[in-house]
Amino acid sequence: MRTQGFTLVEVLIVIGIIGVLMGLAMPTYLGWLAASEAQQAATTLAQEIQRVRTDVKRATLSTTGAQPQASLTTTANSTSFTAAGRTVSLSNARIQTARTLTFEAPYGTLVLPTGTSLPLTITVSSSRNATKTRTVRVISLLGKVVVQ
Repeated sequence: MRTQGFTLVEVLIVIGIIGVLMGLAMPTYLGWLAASEAQQAATTLAQEIQRVRTDVKRATLSTTGAQPQASLTTTANSTSFTAAGRTVSLSNARIQTARTLTFEAPYGTLVLPTGTSLPLTITVSSSRNATKTRTVRVISLLGKVVVQ
């Protein structure tokens, strides 16, 4: 009489095949995960640049008559940045470029430091794999942002 089920040898062969397939798929998955983290961080940074610009456009003239300004500041090799006085943390990503972007009312125009030209770039990389990077570019004085 034969009992139904798997033998130990059959189970070990299946486990071996699964191990080989996982070994082949894991590097691809980790590369995709790192690229995805860099893309998410770059998108967050681009959205915060637009938010700072929008906030300064909505600001009204102060009682002293000075134009309201708002800034976004990044620090090299950092996992966070400051946007209009608020700290934003990036999960599993690092900012590679130190830069300060200042926008002024009433149109939310970008104030360029002396000797600086457009586009202004900020590079973001994955914390898992530093070769997976995305670049956030501010390409106009009106704050147009492109993620590459």
